[in-house]
Amino acid sequence: MKTDAIKVFVKLQKQLLEEKARLERRLSEINQALGQMQTHTPSYSVPRAGQIDRRGLGRQNTISLKKAVIQVLEKGPMTKPEILEAVQKIGYKFTSGNPMNYLGVILYGRNPKFINENGRFSLPPDYTGGGSKGA
Repeated sequence: MKTDAIKVFVKLQKQLLEEKARLERRLSEINQALGQMQTHTPSYSVPRAGQIDRRGLGRQNTISLKKAVIQVLEKGPMTKPEILEAVQKIGYKFTSGNPMNYLGVILYGRNPKFINENGRFSLPPDYTGGGSKGA
């Protein structure tokens, strides 16, 4: 029984490697047709369990986290969890396993210096970053 399972695994692995090679060749042909010749064929790997795949970071968000936080705080004061939820609702995607850490960097940063009153963050009264300020 174990020998059969190993043979099946080896066969499937071989098929996957062949398919990967076919797809990479096809992608190379497409890149050539588009005039985007690559100097090397990229080698892609599958991340191990618990590992974050970091290819393409920074390309999925149309605005920075700071701008997203400012945008949601223009509607009024919020707690950190409320800000996190609101930022995600407007489409900001975190790649971190702990987005609250990144949010803290923005909220406790220097520019703009957010106001923290009893755990509720708001924009400073003199903030002139554009857009309307909420009360």
